[in-house]
Amino acid sequence: MTQSQVSKYRQINFIKDPEEIIAVGKALLSSQDYGEVLSGLVVVTGLKCEQLLKKSVIEYKTPYSIKVIERTPSSEKVREIPTLTLAENVIKGFQFIRNSLEINHLDNRGINGNFLPSVIKVCEERFKTLVPLCSSKESRYTYIQRSIYGSIAVHWYCPAEVCKIDYLAYIYGQESILEGKSEIAKENLANNLHYFDYQIGINRKKIDDRIGIKLNKNGVSIIEKFNPQPEENTENNLLLLPIKLPEIDSSNLVELLENDEVNVLMQALMKATDCSPSQLLCSQIFEMTDKDEQSQLYIKTGKKKRQLLSTINSDLILRAVSKLRKSPSMQEWLKLSHDEIDAQILAK
Repeated sequence: MTQSQVSKYRQINFIKDPEEIIAVGKALLSSQDYGEVLSGLVVVTGLKCEQLLKKSVIEYKTPYSIKVIERTPSSEKVREIPTLTLAENVIKGFQFIRNSLEINHLDNRGINGNFLPSVIKVCEERFKTLVPLCSSKESRYTYIQRSIYGSIAVHWYCPAEVCKIDYLAYIYGQESILEGKSEIAKENLANNLHYFDYQIGINRKKIDDRIGIKLNKNGVSIIEKFNPQPEENTENNLLLLPIKLPEIDSSNLVELLENDEVNVLMQALMKATDCSPSQLLCSQIFEMTDKDEQSQLYIKTGKKKRQLLSTINSDLILRAVSKLRKSPSMQEWLKLSHDEIDAQILAK
């Protein structure tokens, strides 16, 4: 996004020294005060308090990235995000707050009510001279989380060939919002999501448009989403347990979807969802709420998404898919391409 494009957005505040902001965040991570550690984690990961305390699980990925895992009863979402300091220090801070605080009895509202005020206070005190406010109605915590983290992450780690908005949407877990949108629509959504409220500034009037300036630093790598690796041809090296699809009674799908035999389970899922074996094993299958607040089942293969129409309960289908994918006999199949899976399983 160019200087002229950014200027279309609401008032832009400039970050004079991102290194100084992150230095404060790193110092907060080593504190023994939960409010300070939480604040430090917000600065270097861009995650909200409720994500850090309950909604998400964080795992080490690379020296400067972590995996963020968000689970619901019907799905699991995993994404890799860059960290603005060493990932091992982020993991230590995450473990400290999870081990120090009693949160199991609290929902998201309870978590924010109990712990967010301390984080807001720390951010106001420690970043008062480093983070100018766009609006007196907002807190520095809000802007650090939803704009400053992303701005620094793009400046340091975003590959030159990747669109800034696409990179930000992915690391903030908002990728689905932008899916299928035109460039203009993406820019409008980026405005509403506050992606560009803060920018790295060379001076008070000029944006530093450089991106990915730390990708050559030792230990830094492009996150996998934007750094696809060529697939190895493992066809001749895999030990595949054969799958023979049986004839089944379609009127008995509910019972068959509880079956533990993978060939029966796969055939029942194919009948219930009209999906191919490769889609059942490899595609994203998930629930979304429509505009009428009704839960609908969807499948996404590559960039293509469609609704799954089935008379079978969505939770039952999702459980069956999860069981199929976790089956030990399926693990080698998961290493094949979609075409290879379908060619072998559907071969007469």
